[in-house]
Amino acid sequence: MSTPPPLHFPDVMTQTFRLCFSNIRAFFDLALIPTIISVALMLGLRLLSDGPASPSTMGLVKLLDLIPTAMFAVAWYRWLLLGPPQASVVAGLGWSARETGFLREFLVIFGLPIVIMGIFLTQMPDDMIVLTPNDVRALPPEVRALGILVPFAFVGALIGMRLSFGLAAPAVDETWRASMAWRYSKGNAMVSLGTVFVVTVIGMIGELILAGLALAIVRSIVGPGSGFGAALILSLILATISYFKLALVAATQAVIFRQLTGWRPGEALRPPPA
Repeated sequence: MSTPPPLHFPDVMTQTFRLCFSNIRAFFDLALIPTIISVALMLGLRLLSDGPASPSTMGLVKLLDLIPTAMFAVAWYRWLLLGPPQASVVAGLGWSARETGFLREFLVIFGLPIVIMGIFLTQMPDDMIVLTPNDVRALPPEVRALGILVPFAFVGALIGMRLSFGLAAPAVDETWRASMAWRYSKGNAMVSLGTVFVVTVIGMIGELILAGLALAIVRSIVGPGSGFGAALILSLILATISYFKLALVAATQAVIFRQLTGWRPGEALRPPPA
């Protein structure tokens, strides 16, 4: 039985931001094609929707967006863990067992929140995407009754955050199961969960602020009713911001994966705690 090395919150946070900002050029290279695919999905939704998109349609687009997300995440993990020349500076040109493994692990650890969110989206009225308190009170009783699922989604998301460092494993061709992440994080559960949670929250706040600024700047330059051109520019900016948020979270996961498993290129993983 091996003793898991202790994770230190400040150390993981420092390494996360250092990795991201010291590899900013690689980020833009790796995110380019996935960003274009994500923007194409968003604009396709805009063109195909007659008026505002329904919640269920937006949910479907988000589900399809997992494909370019997997392409970027796998390439980013490999860049952070392997570096050049083993890691490519191009992502999104193909699909391999690494992306399949990433998606499989992602759906295993975050499957419960995704299913619950899907239930909500399929039951929501088509004209309600952002709900106010008055909108919630106006929902049908059977939809409001689904609120009992919210705590389960929250708990599922927290457990997924604890296990999410294992998403880096398929990117470096390691055989992995979610149960292994549970064992490797034994004794470090709160730091493993907490760092991913905090970085996710920081990324979400930063995304909201930057998205608001981008929206204001684009509207001030091209005007509020400028049509498809403004939508394209804004979509590119918003997608890039979203991918940088993903890069921050993935960097945290890569740091935790390397520290808890003792991963090194070409070496076997440290045995997990019993």
